[in-house]
Amino acid sequence: MNITTETKINNEAVDRFAIRMKETLISAQLKGRSGWYDPDVCSRQSLLDQIRKYLLKSNPGNWVDIACFCMMLHELSFSESALEATAYSKNEYNSLIPEGYVLAPSELTAENGAKYLLLGEFAETTTVTCTACSYNLAEEGDCEVCGGEGEYSQDVAVSWTNIKAIYRKAIEELALPTEAAA
Repeated sequence: MNITTETKINNEAVDRFAIRMKETLISAQLKGRSGWYDPDVCSRQSLLDQIRKYLLKSNPGNWVDIACFCMMLHELSFSESALEATAYSKNEYNSLIPEGYVLAPSELTAENGAKYLLLGEFAETTTVTCTACSYNLAEEGDCEVCGGEGEYSQDVAVSWTNIKAIYRKAIEELALPTEAAA
């Protein structure tokens, strides 16, 4: 790929992403969230707290939300060390999570990477009737597929739909109660 093609691809991607950011900012404005540039309306600490919160989310469109906060911090000339200072340390995360639990997404999606990680990882062994010889068992022992047994074992991948259903059930039954439910 030549530099001109690479530059064109990069510019088009940035343009598409900028449009999404503008849409997100307009949507926030319509909900009454505005004034990020005015310290009397939105404190610098508030912006840092918001980006910290959004870094922990995995909802669709979250990358765009994070990019909007990054743009705001950039425009306000924040140094990257301000973001580093506001990030949770591993010990802070661990202190928030009870022993025996982990922080995990509430649902498996392609967007949060679960589909890529889990699809094809699980299989069940099932018995299959051999179609190569099932109607002609007189030639017992001659079948290349089942050796004349009439059936054979085959590993079948667990479907993405079933993986999500199993995960959803586990989350429903094992999740800690939320404050609202407690």
